[in-house]
Amino acid sequence: MSEEAMYLFYHPGDFASRAVWLFTLQFKEEVQVQVVGVDLTQGEQNSLLFKAISPSGTLPALIHGNVRLFEAGAIFQYLAELHPTLYRRYLPAEPAARATNTMLV
Repeated sequence: MSEEAMYLFYHPGDFASRAVWLFTLQFKEEVQVQVVGVDLTQGEQNSLLFKAISPSGTLPALIHGNVRLFEAGAIFQYLAELHPTLYRRYLPAEPAARATNTMLV
């Protein structure tokens, strides 16, 4: 994995944010993320600064070097593909299992 810092923009009340955050906790040895809170109750997701990260203003969002992602499914896939052991767990070889994992994101 790249040694560049990885930032996860999240709010604990947002289901998708929480899912990605919990994923990073489960694999904290492989995925080291700095969590940045976005206060939905204050409308921070609508700020120009945040919209530069997530044009739709949605959470979660991830920055890793020049990579900027929003939408939980894209973030899960990116994190999994950075690490072969995560890839095999998150994106199994069997098509039905892979589709089920993707559907749940």
